Amino acid sequence: VLRQKQTFRDHLLGDLGWSLLLGPVLSVGYELSIRGESRVETLLFGFVWAAIVFYRIQLQNFEVITEASMAKIRNSITWLGFDKGKNGILIIWGVCLVLFTMFQVLYSHWLNWISILVICGFFTFKVRKVFQNLTSPIGSEMALFVKEFHQLYVLLTSLWCLSLSFMMFAQYTTKFLVS
Repeated sequence: VLRQKQTFRDHLLGDLGWSLLLGPVLSVGYELSIRGESRVETLLFGFVWAAIVFYRIQLQNFEVITEASMAKIRNSITWLGFDKGKNGILIIWGVCLVLFTMFQVLYSHWLNWISILVICGFFTFKVRKVFQNLTSPIGSEMALFVKEFHQLYVLLTSLWCLSLSFMMFAQYTTKFLVS
């Protein structure tokens, strides 16, 4: 069944291409179509979102690594294998945090990005035991691993939306007060 439903992201670098399409290509393209020009802020926004999307795709690929390997699907996770794929998920999560924090440092108040970093750091530390206990792609540890790391994705996405809302609110409030 998996073999018949291959998509663009089921190829070795397809998932990276998919993330870039949903990240910087979409955000810069949208801004170009609306404003006729693009800013670096939009490009950085796109790369942060691409990293978050890439993390989610890899987590989803990791969840079905056994089935995908048996169906001979060649994506990044099946190419890395179970142990390196597990470490890859953690590395991608770290890259998401670094890019997200860099964006916040550049474009938001220091209190905002420090609090976000502390919250993400706390929850990342909390799931370390689940990461350490995962030894096989078969069993209840895999379901718990995917659940906990998916919650990190939901946390970061929620903080991302909240942060962007605060940034937009501050921008429009400033414009309203100045006018």
